[in-house]
Amino acid sequence: REGANPIQVRVYQVLQRSQRLGYDVRWFCRVFYMAFSAFRHECYGYDPTDDANSVQFPSFGAQHLLDALVSMGGAFLNNNAQQNTLVTVNNLSPDTRIQSLRDLNGPQIVLIFAARRILARDTQRESDTEVSLTFARMLDEYKTTYRGNTNRYAPPLIWKAFYSLMDVGILRPGLDHSGRAPTQYEHDTSFAEEIPPPVLAQIPLHLGVDVQREL
Repeated sequence: REGANPIQVRVYQVLQRSQRLGYDVRWFCRVFYMAFSAFRHECYGYDPTDDANSVQFPSFGAQHLLDALVSMGGAFLNNNAQQNTLVTVNNLSPDTRIQSLRDLNGPQIVLIFAARRILARDTQRESDTEVSLTFARMLDEYKTTYRGNTNRYAPPLIWKAFYSLMDVGILRPGLDHSGRAPTQYEHDTSFAEEIPPPVLAQIPLHLGVDVQREL
């Protein structure tokens, strides 16, 4: 991002955060469609062969993308990066995913923070081999963190929390061709109950939570 202007940096941040929170491919396509549509509208009526036309020909830029992101409800942050950014109306969030975060129970929270620690280590690891987030890794992280703690949650509660996080879309199965991105189309967690637990625990996952600012 060296040499980028503030608008370009803002667009980059919103696109990156929206992807990390699991916005699907169709949403990104609509953002770019709106940006290019606005640019096309600006080009109407301009005749480059007209010598009398002294107006500079429009150029596509970051401002078109920023306007489209605002219209499409991109994942913007407020000016205070340390401030919780949950938006509520009458103490309820208009975003069902955000409301689900407000209703998390203990086992669900420990799984999310286990995933956070795993992803943080994976980001710092210097390796060409990408390791996916899985429930098995989350479970091992939880057991390691709370080893010897008599208040640990029982395994059935942890598994139930895992299923519920998938049901509300906070954890989503990933696809091999999309890296750590979530499954984009026809997301249905009913299949999970039909898969043997040892197999389900190894499925690549995507965490659709900004843990630093949403919890």
